[in-house]
Amino acid sequence: PEQLDEDDPFATARPPNGSSNVVTTVEYLDVPVSELHELLRRPMKTADATALRRSLDPAIKAGSVKRTGLSYVPTRSGRRAVTRSGMERIYGVEADPPELPGKLQGPIEPGVELITPLHRTTFEMRPEGHSLEVDPQLGPDGRTIDLSIAPERVNRLGTLAYGQRQSKMTLPLFHTERLTTSASLLAGRYLLLGVHSTRSQAGQNTGRYTMVFVTSSLKGNR
Repeated sequence: PEQLDEDDPFATARPPNGSSNVVTTVEYLDVPVSELHELLRRPMKTADATALRRSLDPAIKAGSVKRTGLSYVPTRSGRRAVTRSGMERIYGVEADPPELPGKLQGPIEPGVELITPLHRTTFEMRPEGHSLEVDPQLGPDGRTIDLSIAPERVNRLGTLAYGQRQSKMTLPLFHTERLTTSASLLAGRYLLLGVHSTRSQAGQNTGRYTMVFVTSSLKGNR
C-alpha cells in the first residue's frame, strides 16, 4: 500500500469516536480531447488520481476544462446510499395509427384533411439528471475504502421525428453516461472512475470528453 505523507491534508486517518461515516463525491469534468490524450499519457504507478485531478485546477480556473456536474452523498460504512436529482420526462412510445372517421357530415371544403392523426396509447418515464448509488466499506486500517459505486447522468439532447403528416411521431433523444464498478481508494484521495464522450443536440461527438472522478472522506459524528 502507498505510504501517506503525514503533512498531506488528504492523508485522512480514522475518524474520531470510532465513527465510520463515509462521504462520497463524484465530479464530472468536461475536457477537450487534445488535453485528455495528454493527461492519460502521463505515467501513473498506482490508481491514485489525486495528482491528476489537482493538475486540472488551473485549466478549470482558465475555463478550458469545465465542471459540469457533482453528486455528494454521506452514509455509514457498509450501508448503501442513493441520491438522485433531475426531472421525470414522460413521453409516448406507442400509438394507434391514423384512420378515416366512421362518419362524415358535409359539406366538406377542398383541402380538408379527413384522416385523424395518430393517438398515443403507451407512455414511459425517463429520469433526466444525476444519480449516484454507492456502498462504501471502510477497511480495518481506517483509511482504505472499498467502493461499490454506480454514478449515472442522463441528458435530453433533442427530439427525433418519425413518419410524415398525420403519421408523424416524435420521441426524445437521450444521452446516458453510466458507470458501475467496484474499486479501492484511500480516504481523501481521488480515483478516476472513467471517461465518457459528450454529444451534441444532434447526437454527434463534440470532440470533448467527460472525466469522472470520485473521492471519499471520513467524517466523525462530532
